[in-house]
Amino acid sequence: MPNEIHHWSSGDYSISTVGEGKPTIACLGGLAYAPSDFHQVAEKLPGTTHIINNPIHTGAVPRTKEWQENLRNGYSKVLSETKTEYILGHSCGSFDAIHIANDLQSLKGVIMMTPPCGVPGNADEGRKTEFGLLDRCLAGLCEDMPDALYEEMIADHVREYGARVKDIYRNEIPKGTKVVQDILEGMRSSRVPILVLLGTKDPWNLRSGFPFVGDHVSEQRIENSHYPQRSNPDGVVEITKQWIDRVETGSVKINHLPELAVT
Repeated sequence: MPNEIHHWSSGDYSISTVGEGKPTIACLGGLAYAPSDFHQVAEKLPGTTHIINNPIHTGAVPRTKEWQENLRNGYSKVLSETKTEYILGHSCGSFDAIHIANDLQSLKGVIMMTPPCGVPGNADEGRKTEFGLLDRCLAGLCEDMPDALYEEMIADHVREYGARVKDIYRNEIPKGTKVVQDILEGMRSSRVPILVLLGTKDPWNLRSGFPFVGDHVSEQRIENSHYPQRSNPDGVVEITKQWIDRVETGSVKINHLPELAVT
C-alpha cells in the first residue's frame, strides 16, 4: 500500500493511499488501532482513500498536556492538503473528526463509526489471560470477534505500538461528561452532515440511541462490536457507499450555517 510522509512541526504524519479519483475519504483511527485495521475497507471503498497515522498517537513525539490539540491541528493540515471530502472516524477518531470538521473547506460529510458514547464491557478472564497485553476493556469491546481474528488484530496493534500498547488501552480513553458535551456541541454546529454508525454488539453503543442534535445527523446500526472495519468490512463499505451516494445526490439534510470564509 503506497505510503507518504507529510512533515509538520507537530511531527510526521504517515498516509497510506488506496485507489484514485473521487470521492476522497480519510480514515482516522481511535486510541487503540493500527493502520491495518482499515486496509480491507480502504481497498473496497470508491475513489481515493487515505489511512492517516499520526505521530502523537504512535508516540513518535512526546505527549504534553496539549497533545490532543496538537493532534487535531495536524489532522486539519493533512486533511486540508489532501482535499478530504469525507472522514471515516473510528471510536475516538470520530471525536477528532467532529472537532476539525468545520476547519476543512473540502469536507462534505463525517461518519462516526462506533463512537465511545456509553459504558464499555469487561472481557472474560480466559481471553484476558490468553492475550496478556490487553486491558479487560478492549477485550470486552470485541467479544463477538472470533479468537483468530482478534489475535491477529492485537498482533498488529503490538507491532504498531510496542511497549506503549498497555498505556494506550488503559489510560488514554477520554473520560468525563465534558468530553461528550463538547462532541455533542460540535455535532450540533457542524456545517456538514454526519452519520453515526453504532455497533449492535458494542458495549459502548448499547444505549437506546445517540442524543438528537439536529436533522443533519442520522443514525444507523451495524451488526458488529467495536471494530466493524476488522470483523465486518463489507458492511462498513456498503453503508459508507450508500451514505456518500445520498450526500452527493442531495438527499441528506445539511445544517444551514454561514459558509466558511475563503482564506
